[in-house]
Amino acid sequence: MKNIDELLEKVSYDANRIKIDSRGVNKGDIFIALKGTAIDGRLFVDDAIKAGAERVIAERGPGGVTAQERIIEVDNAQQAFTYVNKRIFEKRASSLSIFGITGTNGKTTTVFMIYDILRRSGIDCGLLGTVCNITGKGKISPSALTTPGGDELNRYLQEISANGCKYTAMELSSHALEQGRASGISVRSAVFTNITPEHLDYHHNMKEYLKSKSKIFELVADGGHTAINIDDAMIATLKQDKRIKGLVTFSIENEADVTARDIKLSRDGSEFLISSRDFGEIDIRTDLVGRHNVYNSLSAASALLYSGIPPLVIKKGLESGIKVPGRLEKIRSGKDFDVYVDYAHTPNALLNVLECLKGFASGQLICVFGCGGNRDKEKRPVMGKIATDIADRVIVTDDNPRREKSDDIVKDIEKGICGKDNYCIIRPREEAIAHAVRTAAPGDVIIIAGKGHEDYQIIGDTKFDFSDIETVNRLLQN
Repeated sequence: MKNIDELLEKVSYDANRIKIDSRGVNKGDIFIALKGTAIDGRLFVDDAIKAGAERVIAERGPGGVTAQERIIEVDNAQQAFTYVNKRIFEKRASSLSIFGITGTNGKTTTVFMIYDILRRSGIDCGLLGTVCNITGKGKISPSALTTPGGDELNRYLQEISANGCKYTAMELSSHALEQGRASGISVRSAVFTNITPEHLDYHHNMKEYLKSKSKIFELVADGGHTAINIDDAMIATLKQDKRIKGLVTFSIENEADVTARDIKLSRDGSEFLISSRDFGEIDIRTDLVGRHNVYNSLSAASALLYSGIPPLVIKKGLESGIKVPGRLEKIRSGKDFDVYVDYAHTPNALLNVLECLKGFASGQLICVFGCGGNRDKEKRPVMGKIATDIADRVIVTDDNPRREKSDDIVKDIEKGICGKDNYCIIRPREEAIAHAVRTAAPGDVIIIAGKGHEDYQIIGDTKFDFSDIETVNRLLQN
């Protein structure tokens, strides 16, 4: 890798000068030609050189590029990319302590908890995740992916470090871990929240999904910690994984290093006691509702406690009104019924929010939901069954149908609704939400699930402006 080190010296270890998309190459950049599942970056080497790339890193061998003066040939471009990321991180962002969160559900809430706890105590922190990217000094940008691509990720980390942040909380998706997007970064504390069926169109089965998620263990630095939820049976099997550094277990139901007990849940918030073997007890009173948010609090507390953050700082942060966009977000209605918006788009997430809200409704629980197109068909009937089993009334609607026929998606959902008559189908999403609001009675609770913070809807290949939150607010005002 000597040639690569010399190149990185030449571009001053600047993450902005490393490109994997030839369309973004500027004069003096380094272009790395990665081979993806659909596109081979070697096809765009000439484009990168014409755009002024200082050097191109590409694989040799059959189908490889022809050796040219500006090309450094390697056996494995992904490994070279990982090495570049690692060297840049070591030089430019090594002062950052990274909290890496993976799991099917709870990633976004956990990173927002960590971010808010640190920020409210006067500690500068960055955030990278599904909702947005926060790089310090008030700079917030929208997210295209839960975990940015490797070159973009390093640019974000470099910016966060340059803005004086000492910590970053980031989500690590199974796709990113499997594809090596985060390879080369060093995580101080990793958290594995839970695992339930999701993305099986990509991972094929739960064994492969778990295998991809558990790659987070390989990112933890020496001296770091890995917190896992041992109430999740699949995750509990990983306790003996030799890749795990600094194992920390957390639980509500089992003996663990960090536990929650004396849990009291209400529509106004949650009270519980966090008990840790090494740091004593923290009594918590938060306005976040639901048992799943107790787990999220345990995730954040486990990561922070074993990274040297004092218990009182954690208490102050959790009790200071943490707001997570589109995660069981209550809409101020001024009416005699409640409306919530949540990102729940998996069976387990939908189950959690419905069970949570069912206990708070003095009237009926009304659920508006749909399923995305060209994704995980297996979960559709499961979610249909969960919704009609728990909610009093269900309105099945469009989510992001993408290139799939909405009627086909709805039919898949209906396969799980066995003989129930407590649902209707209103495919246009705004009409479905309007119907829920118009027909709500005093004491009812409406949950609009699936899209949460998203401000768009994808129909066919077109991305339209659409926000559940803005739609509800407009309907309530009218």
